[in-house]
Amino acid sequence: MSSAKARTLRRLREERGWTEDEVARRAGVDAATVRAWEGGESEPDPGALDRVASAFGVSQDALRHEDDERHHPTTGNGA
Repeated sequence: MSSAKARTLRRLREERGWTEDEVARRAGVDAATVRAWEGGESEPDPGALDRVASAFGVSQDALRHEDDERHHPTTGNGA
């Protein structure tokens, strides 16, 4: 995962107060996978990317564009 996408994923998770385990549960993967995404070591497959975006209440584009704030709502808990 690119460093920008990894930062975005971590930022969205932390904004919601979620653990890596919570993201993993919502994305249908294990926490080690989420850590690998956030560490830039691997990329989510398209299905997992869709589930992560849905859990956060953002578009898949939002996970791809760190600097484009219009893609990143900061209100709500994404639940």
